[in-house]
Amino acid sequence: MFVFADAFYPGKAVSSSELYIPFEDDITTSTGNATAASTITSSNCRFRIEADHIAKPDINGDMTKLDEISGELISPTYPGYQPNNLLCVYQLIGLPYQRISLDILDIDLYSGSPGCPKDFIQFYDGFQIDNTSISRNSIGQRICDNSNNIHIVSTGASLVILFVTGQIQLLNYVNNKRDNVIMNALSTRRRGFRLRYTFTKRLLPVIEAPGGEHVRGTECDYVIKSQGSIEKQFESPTMRNNFVLTPDRVCNFIFIGERFEQYSESVSIGFERIELPKSSEGSQM
Repeated sequence: MFVFADAFYPGKAVSSSELYIPFEDDITTSTGNATAASTITSSNCRFRIEADHIAKPDINGDMTKLDEISGELISPTYPGYQPNNLLCVYQLIGLPYQRISLDILDIDLYSGSPGCPKDFIQFYDGFQIDNTSISRNSIGQRICDNSNNIHIVSTGASLVILFVTGQIQLLNYVNNKRDNVIMNALSTRRRGFRLRYTFTKRLLPVIEAPGGEHVRGTECDYVIKSQGSIEKQFESPTMRNNFVLTPDRVCNFIFIGERFEQYSESVSIGFERIELPKSSEGSQM
């Protein structure tokens, strides 16, 4: 497999002062020995990908008419073996009216054990990662296994990608019970990752949901939690704006009631107004 130089855009290299990672000194990875650890003390690759640097404006220099700007991003030595102790940060910055869509095309990392303690890729909402947003702005959990076809959407016009490789050793070791030599073989080639990013204005805006919240990482999924026996109104993201319901768009609205010792709450949903496109002739609802 070959990757040509023009197949991806790694972005502009930035310094630690431009892209600060507050927790980089705390990322430790086990070497397989319970008493040994390797600490990543500095980020050796930081990049910024800005939509206005890769977009081509129209003849009048207007960029607001651009619907989508896409590109691909790969880890440093993809598809070759990723070295130990990498800490790479990619900052994606769209235009103010855009959201960012990410599709993982290929990922091959060493998982080690549940929770991805060694190698992983993780996504964060926002322009920067700081001490208060590490957990609050995280989009899902760490990803390290063969999790292709993952689709992630930013809440706003910016997103940060963190890529880490730990310290692993490809050594033979002895099983003391039977003195059999066992190869500590990895189930991965540790190729790293390859993903597609899209700066787009075609995604629905995130709205405020009374009594609920937007599910981070999705385009238009919402969770509405119980606030007791109460009645509230809720609207779809396209109800009061000019956005059109395009084909194959799915928005999930999840209502969660309380569970008590004797009973569980139920939810009753009624529609005051509903406007959906009519099914075309011969199609099935």
